[in-house]
Amino acid sequence: MALDYYGRSLKLREELGDKSGIAYSQRNIGAVYKRQGKIKEALDYYLQSLKISEEISDKEGIAYSYISIGSIYKNQGKFKQALQYADKGLVLAKELGFPEVIDPIAKLSSELYEQGGKGMQALEMYKLYILMHDSIKNKENQKAAFKKEAQFKYEKQRAEDSVSTAKDMLVKNAEIEKQKTEIKAKKIQQYYLFGGLGLVIVFAAFMYKRYKITQKQKGIIEEQKTVVETQKHMVEEKQKEILDSINYAKRIQTALLPSEKYIHRKLSGGKN
Repeated sequence: MALDYYGRSLKLREELGDKSGIAYSQRNIGAVYKRQGKIKEALDYYLQSLKISEEISDKEGIAYSYISIGSIYKNQGKFKQALQYADKGLVLAKELGFPEVIDPIAKLSSELYEQGGKGMQALEMYKLYILMHDSIKNKENQKAAFKKEAQFKYEKQRAEDSVSTAKDMLVKNAEIEKQKTEIKAKKIQQYYLFGGLGLVIVFAAFMYKRYKITQKQKGIIEEQKTVVETQKHMVEEKQKEILDSINYAKRIQTALLPSEKYIHRKLSGGKN
């Protein structure tokens, strides 16, 4: 499965033209073949990786390729060739100054010198290996410490932000509740205002209706009063006419009939 996925990675990087990535994938494929005991295939991929790294002047890639090729020759018992690649890798690694690169090369060189019977050189390389190994460990410890410190600061800041957010939310919720209360109060005021205005309108409509009825009744009364006065005037006229007729008849009667004194004298036998 490792070969399958490394193969896919290599193909994609070739399509992209990523030479640094191609060399990296080739070293990984070579490492898998080495673990499988397929030395020839492993060496072939390591050499391809070295060639590309040299083309793009990738010193770190070259140094790792030297380590890989040297370890292959060591496993094959070709100590002289292995030591040549280890020495070239060590020079380049020291130039780069990366403990991560120096560490495996120093270990490989120590093993090669020991197998070659060069005890002092083997010890020297082993000391260098231990020094780089401790340096890497210290760096890892520092990274772990920095990571823990960063995590602690993050958690602390997160907690502070959570508290701050909670406070902000409380304030915001309080403001929202206040706004809701104010809106509710305003709505109630509006209801009362509209209700009062409605009552005023109803009362005004009622009073206007009463006014119209009163005006109508007043008009009817005025009209009836006019009719009554007219009828009264007519009655008075009729009465006057009747009285005038009676008085006229009375005058005629008085003029035609003897006076009361004359009649009285006649009745009492007096003389004219």
